[in-house]
This record gives sequence, C-alpha cells and structure tokens, in this order.
Amino acid sequence: MKFDLYTEYLSKLKANDDFVSIMEARVESILKNFQQSAMNHPFASKGKNFLPIYDIDRILESNQKYYSLNSERLDSSYLNNKDIEYSLNNEGFRGDDFKSNHEGLHVLFAGCSETFGNSSRIEDNWSHIVYEYLKEKNKMSGYFNVGFPGGNIEIIIHQIMNYILRYGAPDILLIIFPNIERKICWVDNKFKLKNKKTEIELNTNLSDDQKQYFEDLYSACLTYMQLSLFCKILKIKLLFSTYDSVDSLGIKTLFNFPEFISINNSNDFMKYAQTLTEYEKREDLFIRRDNSHRGVAFHKFWAKRFIDKLEDDGIIYKEEK
Repeated sequence: MKFDLYTEYLSKLKANDDFVSIMEARVESILKNFQQSAMNHPFASKGKNFLPIYDIDRILESNQKYYSLNSERLDSSYLNNKDIEYSLNNEGFRGDDFKSNHEGLHVLFAGCSETFGNSSRIEDNWSHIVYEYLKEKNKMSGYFNVGFPGGNIEIIIHQIMNYILRYGAPDILLIIFPNIERKICWVDNKFKLKNKKTEIELNTNLSDDQKQYFEDLYSACLTYMQLSLFCKILKIKLLFSTYDSVDSLGIKTLFNFPEFISINNSNDFMKYAQTLTEYEKREDLFIRRDNSHRGVAFHKFWAKRFIDKLEDDGIIYKEEK
C-alpha cells in the first residue's frame, strides 16, 4: 500500500513538467559548476574545522605573521605596509593559541573584521581593551578571539560553535555582529560574501527592499534567540551587540534580549569621545586608515559598554566612583 502511494506521488511529480525541468536544471548546474569550483571559494574549509581567514583568494594559515592590508579604500602609502602586526595563532586567528585546559576566567570574543581588528593595532581593538580590563581584576585563561574578517552572522556563530566543541565552553562570550544584510551568494560560478545593503541602497523599489530587510531582521533575531538558548544550556554568560544602528533599533524593538547591548547612541558616544583627550590628535580617532573600519574612539566606547554591562550584571566587580 505504501509503495503504491509512493509510486502515485512520483507520477504526479513527473506530470508537472515545470517541476521536473527545474529539478533537472539544478542537478545539471551542481554537476557542471558547483563540484568544479566549490573548493575554490573563500569559505572552503579544506578539511579544517574552522573556516580559514582569507584575503581575496589567499588563505591565511596559522602562525602567519602579517595579514594583508590591500584594499581599494587603503591609501597607496599603506599598501603592504607592515607596521601593524597581525600575529595569527595555532588556528589562524588573531589572539593567543587556543587550548583545552583553562585556568582562570575563560572569555571568548567573536565578530567580524571589527573584532579581528582590521587596520588596527591589537591594543586598540574593543575586544582586547575589554580583555586587558578583566585581566587587571581576574586571573585570565588567555585572550581568545575568533573574529573573522568579512564574516556574517552564520559564519561568526559557526566559528563560536567549533571553538566550544574543540576547546570548551567559555565563562563569558562577547560578540559584535555586523549588519544583517551580509549574505553568502553564488556569483560568477563561485560563492562570495556580499553586502546586500549596498545593493539595496542602489535599488529604487523601496517596498521590496523593506520587505526583504524585515525578513532578514526576523531571521537574524531567531538566530540570536537560538544562540541565547544555546548559551543558557551551557551556562555561558552571553552579551552581544551590532555596530549597525538600524539593526540595533530593529533588534531591540522586535525582541527584548536581556543579552543585547546597544552601542549606537550617538549622543553618548560623542560625550565619551570628548573625554579621550590623549587620543584626539590621532588620525584613527574616528576611522581606521583603510577609511572603512571604526576608529579607536568607537572601540573604546564599545569596550566601555560591555564592561559596564558586565559590572551591572554582577559578573565583574564594580569599583566605587
């Protein structure tokens, strides 16, 4: 009886010429294009658990000393300039070597290029600023950072999951996510990470753009909710944010995440930036030398917001002022 029902089901599928032609075209496309180029795209793991950090088409290996600064927006005087050192650890990330045995407070930082520290000395990065603050008050297991240049939400969480699987659950997980429109797309017969926000800005059909944005926002919030539940199961203190002000408003409006920190209040930021008198003459105060990533004032403000939240939640001791 079940076999007869299955045969009937197949015959109905075959009767739908459009469905059959679509399926056949997809199979042909996979065999012709995907199998040939799948391992040549930037996200090919090449047998690794972590997705390797990449620069254009060049995979960066562990213990490689410098990360390329080539960029269309980078001043020619900085091309191949190595005055900013990017020492990579045993897994190819910018931080201490990962390990399974932890003594002291175990903190993991995650995010995209802002957390990795593109065009930045490590000591000027928000994650390292938080780490140094915690180090003054606690014995730390190390500075562990799975920040991934160009990463989107899925890639960032993939790196976090792999880290936990291999090196244990951290006591604290701190993340700054990028804008939600970063998508992995199939372009010119290869996978590429594209920022759809740029394309949306060029599109005049606002109704379609708004619809797509709200779909992406809701999907992102569901992913954040799953991450929150995952961390609660493993008893990880999770705090996360995004540097995108529109996304931040949407996340706060759509879901009331107790783990979410807003780092986009421009008035609070400017008040804080004015206190950084020792940094006011630095060229990278508001923007990095690649004219793309946020400057040291932003990173110090972001670090302060995370530290304040950790203190308010009683995770770290709050000093009397």
